[in-house]
Amino acid sequence: MSSADEKLLEAKADELAWTLTDALEYFADNDFVLETVIAQSARGNSIVIQFAQKEDLPKVVKLKSRGWPVLGLGMKINCTWDSQGKHLAVEKSSIRVMPYGSDTEAPLFRVEYVKEQDSHRPSSHIHVHAHRDEFTHLMGFASKIRHGLAEKVCPQLSGCA
Repeated sequence: MSSADEKLLEAKADELAWTLTDALEYFADNDFVLETVIAQSARGNSIVIQFAQKEDLPKVVKLKSRGWPVLGLGMKINCTWDSQGKHLAVEKSSIRVMPYGSDTEAPLFRVEYVKEQDSHRPSSHIHVHAHRDEFTHLMGFASKIRHGLAEKVCPQLSGCA
């Protein structure tokens, strides 16, 4: 891959990172930075999009519901050019969902994709780590948030429009 191709690939990956950032900021409860890093792949250089790996920044985005962190989202996306060399293509990706936005607990589940997977395995697969009780507990937590806020609503007179 030429230096110009590498720079264009990095620009396309940066564009994707900004698009993802814009989408996640609406739900995020914390500051985060998506970074692009050049890495080696089977087809040459690739670009990895991931949350910045710095001590003062979280490795997950805390997704909030009514202002409270309910889930955490972690991701790593390896990109390169498609076979035509024109468009950004995902070679491999991993998305993790953690309870309460924690970056230290085991994920509830992971969704992984590998473009060049061998014929014995699917290209995309879901790993469920949590027991159904953990999902039920999180739904109850979100319900308590909603119930707590409902109690703070000012009463209204009936029949008023």
